[in-house]
Amino acid sequence: MTHAGFWSEATPHSRDYMYVTLSPPDECVRFGSVVQLLAPNVSGAPAGDGKKCCLALSCLPSEAEVDSGQHLAEGCLISASPQLDACVRNSFIICSADDPTKDGQPLHYGDSFVLRPAAAKDGEILYVYSKVGLLTTEIGKSGEPCLQLMSIKDVDTRWHCLFIDPKYRFETTGSPVLPNQKLIVCHSSSNRRLAVEHAFWFQTLFGLECEVSIHTILDAQRRESEKNIWIIATQKYGENKLMT
Repeated sequence: MTHAGFWSEATPHSRDYMYVTLSPPDECVRFGSVVQLLAPNVSGAPAGDGKKCCLALSCLPSEAEVDSGQHLAEGCLISASPQLDACVRNSFIICSADDPTKDGQPLHYGDSFVLRPAAAKDGEILYVYSKVGLLTTEIGKSGEPCLQLMSIKDVDTRWHCLFIDPKYRFETTGSPVLPNQKLIVCHSSSNRRLAVEHAFWFQTLFGLECEVSIHTILDAQRRESEKNIWIIATQKYGENKLMT
């Protein structure tokens, strides 16, 4: 599903991870799919032009990992990046949290899943996780719990999708999740929503990126705001994302 190799050779400290092939167009998102999680309507971009931008959930390797060409490591932070080309650091596999034999079956609203980086060192499995309430929890500048990679699958690595409109969440539970459509991603153990902290940008080896947290942010109508809205992106019909 992924290209061999991890680094594309560009200038030092501007190298990006190698490209990844997303899952092909389908009528629904499936367990085992290679996807991106995109925040499609983020305001407050550093450009300051008032325009909204799209950001991709991305692994953020350390400088040492970049310099050595190592694979993603446990403890790696997760950010939101304006670099949208599907590559190793912003592509993930959706896996059932309970039953590895579900690969190929549809993901439904309410189903528990884990997110794994789409490419990792042979035999190494890492999961996107966050934790609320521990002194060891990584807290961002926003004051909210950050996301990281960890090697142990537990309750804090579990996520599920919610229909974007709260009025229809009860009846849509159990319905297939459609690719490339807006939805809410919920951290199951805390019931907090995956969020882009758009007021908190920071410099990385890959340019300016945005903090990501688990943080439910409601608008005046008591619905999740644009900061909690995501798309599970696969290839679209007529689109070829195979990179060579």
